[in-house]
Amino acid sequence: MSGNHNGGFGEPMSGFDDQGDPLTVSFGYGSRDGETLLADGTDQSPNEFMNHGGHNHYGSGSGANDNVKDRGRYTGSGY
Repeated sequence: MSGNHNGGFGEPMSGFDDQGDPLTVSFGYGSRDGETLLADGTDQSPNEFMNHGGHNHYGSGSGANDNVKDRGRYTGSGY
């Protein structure tokens, strides 16, 4: 569980965006359902990705900053 929510984020997974560029992603569950964490590349440890600002945060648009926190970690298309 992450933060003070009745939900959290799953384990980070490696994949590719629609341009074929590598990325790391984690999907929310429970109260975080519909939220996504994304970062370019696959070279971070799960700890770096999840806990040290190693991701951009995308969500439902109903939270603080519309549930978007752009830390410059994901530069691909789609968001």
